Amino acid sequence: MRWQPTLFQFMMTLLIFILKPRSFKFYVMLLLSATYVFSGLHKFNLGFSNFVWAKFFLVDTMGVSTEIAYSRVVKALGFLLPVLEIVGGILIWTRFQTRGWILLISMHVLLLLALGPFGSNYNSIVWPWNMMMILLAFLFLKQESPSFNKQLLFNSRGVILSIIIGVLPILGFIGKYPPQFSFDLYSGKMSYLYVDTSCVKIINTDVKTIDFEQKLYLSVFNWSMQELNVPVYSYAPLLNNFKLHYNQNCKESPPFIIRRYPYNTETTVPF
Repeated sequence: MRWQPTLFQFMMTLLIFILKPRSFKFYVMLLLSATYVFSGLHKFNLGFSNFVWAKFFLVDTMGVSTEIAYSRVVKALGFLLPVLEIVGGILIWTRFQTRGWILLISMHVLLLLALGPFGSNYNSIVWPWNMMMILLAFLFLKQESPSFNKQLLFNSRGVILSIIIGVLPILGFIGKYPPQFSFDLYSGKMSYLYVDTSCVKIINTDVKTIDFEQKLYLSVFNWSMQELNVPVYSYAPLLNNFKLHYNQNCKESPPFIIRRYPYNTETTVPF
């Protein structure tokens, strides 16, 4: 769970420096571009529109009434965000790169306002990463950005980087690659794992629980955010690994359930 997108980006930047030091700027910009494009593509789903945009940003953070936030027009407007994210990730390769970087900087500023202490004060682990992305954008703005050169992608070392940055993340759309390596950021596609509370001593009463089939279940995602300040990604191997280790410390082998969008009883099943 500590494998945050920030750490992945740092490791990829180091790998770029080792494999392609002479083309360092090109591949770093390719990494940034892929981050925005894939992140935007992941957001084209109703979970983003209803849960992330309408509930989190509008209702919980900005205090917009539910009648307005959940209206069809307003929810549809939420899809402008991933469109702008994708456009920004593409524009940085064109003669309009200055506009692209300014667009991306504006996006990160808005994210910091929404997630930071003046907004929802949520997921503080990503605040430094957003500030770093703003800094990187300013650095590229101050000097001429490299142009797209496909020849750099088709050599022995370039192919390795191209596969990691541009090919493997595609598997994230079908759940076959970790979301933190697939640039799946605030997409609203999360599936939430819950565990029966029979083996859990709930010290922090803020940890979310739900009633399901006359049993009380604790949100593993919320529990992790409260105790570790990192999310539990909805990636099957990770969730199965958590379940395995949890059951080793709980002789009762409590039941687990998983709740998918739209997060109601009908989309809650045993795990």
